[in-house]
Amino acid sequence: MVEISERNLKEAKELLSGIKNGMEKATSRAINHTTSKAKTKIKRLVSKGYYIKQSDIDKTLKVKKASWHNPFSTITSRSGVLTLDKFRVTVKNGTVKAAISKVVGYKERKNTFAVNVKDFNGGSWREVNGKKRFLPSFSHKSGVRVFKRKGKKRLPIEAQSGASVPGMIASENVLEVLSDFVIKETEVRLEHEVGRILGGYR
Repeated sequence: MVEISERNLKEAKELLSGIKNGMEKATSRAINHTTSKAKTKIKRLVSKGYYIKQSDIDKTLKVKKASWHNPFSTITSRSGVLTLDKFRVTVKNGTVKAAISKVVGYKERKNTFAVNVKDFNGGSWREVNGKKRFLPSFSHKSGVRVFKRKGKKRLPIEAQSGASVPGMIASENVLEVLSDFVIKETEVRLEHEVGRILGGYR
């Protein structure tokens, strides 16, 4: 959640006391500007520390902007634990290794196997030999998926996962940097917005 400290709010309120809705405009603009930059910062920080694309991070992020009547904004991330194909996977001599964190690097995934799987794009029902059958459609692009058998038999199998985006954001090396960034950026932007409003009324 992005919010402004009491000290900065008091200063802004004093400066904008003679301007109608000046305080509301300045705070909501400053918060929303910071929120937008914080979203970009999140993607950069996570992709810097983990083997994940910024586009995959972006898909999980949702922003709720501040308004004149509600001077708070939030950035939420919702995702389950992502499968290993969203990170880094190598296969050598039958040994599967996966890397999620750039600090930890590659670790062996025992008793697993990797296959190239094409993404499912849907399909359609068609008549084949007088019977209606569902014919699936797959993309031309394939990716490495890592699986593990649940028992001694070939089936069933389950896809192996790495980490969730919310979990990566909540890591200490990301959250601490992000928190400092938000505090400093909000203070700087509030000062800018106050000056911008005062300049328009001179």
